[in-house]
Amino acid sequence: FAGLSVFSDPDLLLYGKSGATGQYESMVYTVPSIDVSIAFTGSGLTFGAIEIAFEILEIYLDEQGFIEVDDDRPPVWEQQTIDPDLYAYAGYYAMGDQLAEIEFDEEEDRAWFNLYQDGQRVLRIEMSYLNDLFHIGSNMRIFFKTVAGTSYIMQYMFGDVADLFWTPAGEKLSDITEPIALDLPEDDVLWLRVDSHPKETSAILGTHVQQLSYYEDLPGYVNFYGIKRIHTSDYAGMASKALRDLTEMKLVDREGDHWIWLSGALYMPFRLALDMTMETHEVTIGDDGYVKWFVASEDLNVTLTVPEGGRVIAYGEEDILYDNLFDDESVFIPAGSLIEFLGEEGDVFTIE
Repeated sequence: FAGLSVFSDPDLLLYGKSGATGQYESMVYTVPSIDVSIAFTGSGLTFGAIEIAFEILEIYLDEQGFIEVDDDRPPVWEQQTIDPDLYAYAGYYAMGDQLAEIEFDEEEDRAWFNLYQDGQRVLRIEMSYLNDLFHIGSNMRIFFKTVAGTSYIMQYMFGDVADLFWTPAGEKLSDITEPIALDLPEDDVLWLRVDSHPKETSAILGTHVQQLSYYEDLPGYVNFYGIKRIHTSDYAGMASKALRDLTEMKLVDREGDHWIWLSGALYMPFRLALDMTMETHEVTIGDDGYVKWFVASEDLNVTLTVPEGGRVIAYGEEDILYDNLFDDESVFIPAGSLIEFLGEEGDVFTIE
């Protein structure tokens, strides 16, 4: 956040930067004109470092006499009729790794926010229009903005300090008159990353197993770790330009098959995973150093011996079942579970 005038004294411009990893969330604020800064960090990702740090900063500035904080400001809620000019913002938006749809009913003066995941709509919620903002549930407040011909969902953020910060949260997707399809079998929906390292924390953040999704109402787009626009039969690029953490994908040939390259990460189709049965007693990492993926063909009670520095992760339908960094050597693996072996070239895992 740069040069924001958010305090009772307009000369006290605020700057800030947030940050997070798989284990920590942090925030730093500074008011350069008075040489005051605060940095805050804590373990976990969802405890609200941005809000907590701002509250500490605001209390300090009030106590030192730089600002006056009015704790008795009541919120003003005024239901409005939706401005007809806003109907033009109906349509589909890329929002990170998800697809959102804004929908209006002009006759009923109503609006909805729809959210899609894995190609299917998973949320439909009516938006309230209050004080020139659309309210989605109790925590999300948005408005719309068009810049250089592109429409955006702008989101006010961070709970109690929501009136201070907004950011582009979604970018409207344009219709494609002549859509192109990727040169992939329709059944290749699930993809497995093969170039992961055993020390990566991203294994527990869901990046190792990805789903490829298409949308019937959006021909020419695909979702694979984010919405992408298909440019050629083997390449899909970034569908938005104002959002962050974007990736691109291309199809690469490997042993006569198509794999997916995702901004440096490499994925193979799920159908190439090997079967793990009662007869599987040893797994060896090959010369390429790639992860070995298995699917449990039956219910298995397994005891693992993992080489130094190696890692084994078992994925159930909804969550991680086992990770040798945290769990004992023995584990029950239900039929249909994915098992991932990560290590260095030549590493041998034994299985009983």
